[in-house]
Amino acid sequence: MITSVQDLMNDNTIVATIRNRDSDRIRTLAASCKDNGITSPILIADFGSYTNFSTEYENVCKELGLIYVKTETEGRPWSRGQALNFGISRTKTAYITTTDVDMLFDSNPYEWIFQHIREHNVFAVTSYWLPQNGNKAQAKSAGKSACGGFQCIRSSTFSAIGTYDPQIKYWGMEDLDLTQRLKRTGNEVCWLPEEYKMYHRWHPQAEKGSLRPDTARYDTLREYYANANSPVLVTPREYALTKHDRPILNYVRQNNLASARKPVSMEFAHCKFDDCFKALELIDTCKTSSFVHIGLGKRHKPAPLASCAKFFKKAMKPLCVLTGTAVNINVNYNFDYFYASLLPVLLKKGLTDYYITENLEDVYLLWE
Repeated sequence: MITSVQDLMNDNTIVATIRNRDSDRIRTLAASCKDNGITSPILIADFGSYTNFSTEYENVCKELGLIYVKTETEGRPWSRGQALNFGISRTKTAYITTTDVDMLFDSNPYEWIFQHIREHNVFAVTSYWLPQNGNKAQAKSAGKSACGGFQCIRSSTFSAIGTYDPQIKYWGMEDLDLTQRLKRTGNEVCWLPEEYKMYHRWHPQAEKGSLRPDTARYDTLREYYANANSPVLVTPREYALTKHDRPILNYVRQNNLASARKPVSMEFAHCKFDDCFKALELIDTCKTSSFVHIGLGKRHKPAPLASCAKFFKKAMKPLCVLTGTAVNINVNYNFDYFYASLLPVLLKKGLTDYYITENLEDVYLLWE
C-alpha cells in the first residue's frame, strides 16, 4: 500500500529510451532526479545502439546505479513505442513513468501525484523545449496534446490497453496514440499544474524529414485511426532480441561490412527504384543469393550549393504562398520505394534478417 510520496517513488520505475546518443544525457536525467529528491529507480532501454555507445551506456548506468537493458535492433527502424514496451516489460513496480533521456526534471511531480493518486490512473507533465543555449526563460511549451515528456501510469492500466503500438515506426505519435486510447477506455489523463513542468534538452532532430521514409506518416496515421476504433491492442510481450536473433549482425555492424563474407550487390541510380524491370532483377537475385546488398544511392543528390538549401527554401516561402507552389529538397526516394513495397513482400517470403544503414543509403538482406 502506498502511504507516502516515498512509497510511491519506491514502487515506480522511470523508463527512458536511447539509441546512439551521447551518454551525457543519461547523466543529466539522473542528476535532475537527484536534485529534485526523486528516488525512483531509472531504467535505460537501449534500442540497438552501436557497440561503442552501448558499452558506454552500460558503464554509466553501473556508475550511477541505474538499470540498463538492451535489445539488438541495430539496423532496424527506430520505434520509440517498441523501445518503451521493451523497457516497461523489464519493470516490476506498480507504477511506470515513461520519459525521454533528453528530459530534465525541475521539481518533484510525485509529491503532487501522491495527493491525487486515488482519483486518477494516468498523470502527465507539460514539457518545454529548451533552445540550443539551454536558457529556460526561452523554452517553449509543447502543449497538452500528448504525454511524451512524462507519463506516470499504473502498470495494470498500461497492460489493460495493450502497451504502446509497436507498429508506429520512425515518425512519432506513439504517445498521442496512447493518450487517445487511454481516454477511449475511460482513463482520464490528469495534467499536473504548470509549476511541475519539465524541460527537453535541445538536440539535432533525428528520424525526421529525409531521414525517415516518406510513407512513415501515412503508416502512423493508419495505425492511429485504426486504434481509435479498437483502442485495446493485443500485443505480444516485447522480448529482447539477442545476437542469435539477428544473424545479419555477424556480417554488418555500424553501417559497414564486418566480416569476410561479401554480399551480391545491386546498385540503383537516383530515384530509379521504381524501375520495374530492374526491381524484378533484384527479386530474382534475392531468390538465388542468401546475402544481398542494395545500394540505394545518396539520400540527397549532391549539389554545389546544397548548404544554402534551407536558406533558399525559407526565402522563397512568401513567393510560394502567393503562387500556390512549394520548394522541396531533392530527395532520393529509392529507400521509400524499397521500404513501402519490397521489404514487406520479402518478409512474407521468408527473409531471415535485414539491416538498414542510418543514412538510408544501403540495405543488407539475409536468408539462412
